[in-house]
Amino acid sequence: MKNQRKKILFLDFDGVLCDSVNETARCAWLAGSVVWEAWRGEDIPKAYLEKFRTLRPLIKTGYQSIALMKLISENYTETFIKKEFHFMQEQVFTSASLNRTMLINLFDRVRSDWIKANPRTWFEWQKLYPCTLDIIGVGRNHYKEVYIVSTKQKKFISRLLHFYGIGFNPNNIYGLEYGENKIEVIENILKEAKVSSKNAVYVDDYSNTLRSFAVTKALKDMRLYLASWGYIFPENIEEIEEEKLGLRVLYSSLAEDILKKESM
Repeated sequence: MKNQRKKILFLDFDGVLCDSVNETARCAWLAGSVVWEAWRGEDIPKAYLEKFRTLRPLIKTGYQSIALMKLISENYTETFIKKEFHFMQEQVFTSASLNRTMLINLFDRVRSDWIKANPRTWFEWQKLYPCTLDIIGVGRNHYKEVYIVSTKQKKFISRLLHFYGIGFNPNNIYGLEYGENKIEVIENILKEAKVSSKNAVYVDDYSNTLRSFAVTKALKDMRLYLASWGYIFPENIEEIEEEKLGLRVLYSSLAEDILKKESM
């Protein structure tokens, strides 16, 4: 047991523990209706929502979904958006005279207003993945600590976990408001806990984030897993499997057993 408690488990939230794609899409639609007069009403056109779900892997943090919804509303093809999104999103925000701080605040406001007006529907627009409880259980029972490190704001993560009856140490939740990227957050946690990176396991559904970890000297010994059930294109899973960066693909049916073995 002593050996089992040496390791720390780090988990992303959206795309690993929570499927929030519908809620994110609606927040994008509500935020966009503040910016563009042509957008009216609280209901997203069904075709927009379906396209948003398909293209969700393009989004790294919530406010970018505003740009994605805007491009979808202008009837760009999925192929074009996938290829040009990182360039086109800047065009969208520049044309609307919006900077990153303004976008974060706007996205936060529409989400907070929704929760205040009708918290039940906000919870209902998102759900936990079937493997979520097993993963958190493994973290609690087999690791020294389990942390959530996300680009979602901490207050929203805490609300969702509470709604689903999951008790989680609030001090172990790191969200967007900390102002640090995931690498910085995890480096600081390991340093403070005096834990080597070889005793850390990290699960994320964003392949580029995992690649960044793999080439970061201080974290190169971490065990890095791609959550195949999250917001990721099939071709990205294939790329990870073919690369030799030490990244591993985690499948939901095996997640509990694999993470339990990694704790030893």
